[in-house]
Amino acid sequence: MDNLKSIYLTNTGRIARMPYFLYSLGLIVIAVVLAFILTMILGQFGILVTYLLLLIPSYNLMAKRLQDFDKPGNWAIGVIALGILAGVLGLVLPTFSGLVSLLQLLLALLILFVPGTNGENRYGPQPA
Repeated sequence: MDNLKSIYLTNTGRIARMPYFLYSLGLIVIAVVLAFILTMILGQFGILVTYLLLLIPSYNLMAKRLQDFDKPGNWAIGVIALGILAGVLGLVLPTFSGLVSLLQLLLALLILFVPGTNGENRYGPQPA
C-alpha cells in the first residue's frame, strides 16, 4: 500500500516504462469503474468528478516518467493541459481538436516507448 501511495500521491523520483504502463492501466481501470458509478449517481457531472479525482495521481505518475528523461515533472501540466484544450476545442473547432489530440497521442507514445536516461540523474537512480 505504501508503494501505491508513493506512486500515485508523490511526484518525486523516477519510473521506468513498464511500471508506468501498468500503473497507468490501473488508473484507466479505476477511471472507468469510478465514472460508471458516479455517472449513475450524479449524471454527466460524474465524469467531471472522476476526472478531478484522478488528476493528481495522473500528474504524479507522468511527472515521474518525465523525470526519468531528466526533464522537469512540471511538464506533465502541459501534457494534461493539452488534453483539456483538445476537449474544449472539440466543442468549437473539431479539426483543431483532432490535431491537438494527435499531438497528445504522439507525446504519450514517446513517454511510453522511449527509454529514460541511463544511470543516475538529478531525480534519482535509474529505476529497475
